[in-house]
Amino acid sequence: MEHLNEPYFAHTTRWTTTRRIWQFFAPEVREHLEQWDPYREIVRTLPAEIGQWSPMARDQYVEAHTLMSGYLLCSQGDRVAMASSIEGRFPFLDHRLIEFANGLPPKFKMKGLRRSTC
Repeated sequence: MEHLNEPYFAHTTRWTTTRRIWQFFAPEVREHLEQWDPYREIVRTLPAEIGQWSPMARDQYVEAHTLMSGYLLCSQGDRVAMASSIEGRFPFLDHRLIEFANGLPPKFKMKGLRRSTC
């Protein structure tokens, strides 16, 4: 909960879990990594005005700029598809669609998760 007001808050659980693999690295690698602050590195790359965005917009920005290419597309997209001789298409990566979706208010992005009163 220490990062509750940070733009990367939703990702701290995943990053903390991933950090547990450091125990399997060589001692000199672990020592080097212990001096590195990944949160500071993320904050350094964020736009100055991100603090004024909604929590959802901040989360989506961090997700797109930290996990999209290296994890989602590579591990769960291109690499998996190509290993199975499948050519994948990712229509939701069109920059015009992303710009439009980013401009929508959060209430329109999460509407499906609300309980119906009918």
